[in-house]
Amino acid sequence: MIDIDRQICANAWTSDEAMVNHRELCLQYRGRFSASSDAAGAAAFIEKTLNRYGLTNARREYFEMTAWTRGGKAVLELVEPHRARFPCIALPYSPSCNDEFDVADGGMGHPADLAEIPGGVLGKAVLIDDKNPPAGPHLHRLHKYLNTRHAGASAFLFVQNSPGMLSPTGSLAFNHSGPLDQTIPSVGIPSEIAAELREWARRGTLRIRLTMDNSLARGRDCNVVADLGNPGTSEDIILVCAHYDGHDIAQGAVDNASGTVVVLETARLLAPLTNQLRASLRFVLFGSEEMGLIGSHSLARAMEHDLHRIRFIFNLDCVGSTGRLVMMLQNCPEWLPFFKTHIASLPADVDINTHFVPFSDHFPFVVRGIPASFMVTPGIGDRGWGHTIADTFEKVSQETLMRVSMHTARLIMRTSRLTPWPQSKKSREDIIALLESRHMRPLMEHEGHWDF
Repeated sequence: MIDIDRQICANAWTSDEAMVNHRELCLQYRGRFSASSDAAGAAAFIEKTLNRYGLTNARREYFEMTAWTRGGKAVLELVEPHRARFPCIALPYSPSCNDEFDVADGGMGHPADLAEIPGGVLGKAVLIDDKNPPAGPHLHRLHKYLNTRHAGASAFLFVQNSPGMLSPTGSLAFNHSGPLDQTIPSVGIPSEIAAELREWARRGTLRIRLTMDNSLARGRDCNVVADLGNPGTSEDIILVCAHYDGHDIAQGAVDNASGTVVVLETARLLAPLTNQLRASLRFVLFGSEEMGLIGSHSLARAMEHDLHRIRFIFNLDCVGSTGRLVMMLQNCPEWLPFFKTHIASLPADVDINTHFVPFSDHFPFVVRGIPASFMVTPGIGDRGWGHTIADTFEKVSQETLMRVSMHTARLIMRTSRLTPWPQSKKSREDIIALLESRHMRPLMEHEGHWDF
């Protein structure tokens, strides 16, 4: 492996290809929002790049979904006890709106928080923080939205968890087999605006008007897929993936042009070493991850009869921040000794744990029993600049992209040469228990993904 490592490392550290690709995605195809012209342009660019690197059968695979388009304005106006206008942004899948609401403070959006609101939440707009208690449980934005909607709220006000007058975005829970009008009006607001609203609420009745003009329509998006393999290898597949889509308010530089570029760079680094692989590699850049993992759910369904061939998944999501690369094994602790040994032998500044993350593109495969890793460079804070207008290209360094690509390529090569594979069979009961421990059943049932 020494000569292979030397070739990977030398190729990674003597090329600016990763940064060139990152700038192209961020500046030419900014946002790459699901079903948009920018997303289509990015998919074509990714396909062309994979072909240029020498991969085989690079193609775009299309799937049906519900497309959402942001209107020209989103306004939150304070009506009582004072008059003022505040910045906000519509959350994807939010319908149009021109209505007044009394406002209730729902805290962190946990059921107990909502149950303690004086007078309940029925018909109100509810303030919900993007925070969770230190001791847990950790609830995602989608959980909090469903809790609020099911409690009878008429609007959802999602609060950014860090200062800076940044409004957060993020899609709402949505069933793509259901009607278009299934959501309640929802906006993201800065933490500073939430603080002011809460101060007005302390002084008396708080009433606002929300005005938005958004649209939903049936549409389609695509995944970009390509293969790399030694003709003499087995039928085993290692999936290397990231989502290339972002949000329409920013460049999506960290989330997730960084992961997209690392997948492309990993393909470039490994293509000259195809004859050293002992398993085939399938590189997938998913579309519509930000809208509910639509692309990865689509591929998991399309590969239903070949899922037994997938031995492991490397999913790169938000790997552009400074700091160490973290590899989180997804419901496959039996792989921990293998990766710990090889991370130590590289050597590499990689941390590894078994923290379960159900909100990225490995998830539709993990619920089908396939072992996977979620790879991220956490940076500082919870989400950092992600899902805000500040997620821009200059926050990602060439050194980070090169380093993460090098580590990932070396780990993929070692995984491809592993024999025998760790036994990772998960029972239906084990998977259900995992999902219910993370409060995933109501959300998956709502979205139409609970197949148990």
